[in-house]
Amino acid sequence: MDSAAVDLLVLTPEGKLVVRNTRADATWKTLAGAQRRERFEQWRDRIRDVRNGPGGAAAPGMPGMPAANPMAPKIGR
Repeated sequence: MDSAAVDLLVLTPEGKLVVRNTRADATWKTLAGAQRRERFEQWRDRIRDVRNGPGGAAAPGMPGMPAANPMAPKIGR
């Protein structure tokens, strides 16, 4: 198994160039890793909210979710 770390050069939305290291980002014990975990958890929670839709109902058409109402009007077709 290859355990070499990889350095990435990333351009942020603010226009700054930052270097990220996969080894530092992989552990939650470093500041970068803790920030990565926080971003992941925010992303995961957002996806869960989108899938559940308004009022906690499952969004139609999502995997494992009820199918959309076949009697609903077709938009954009």
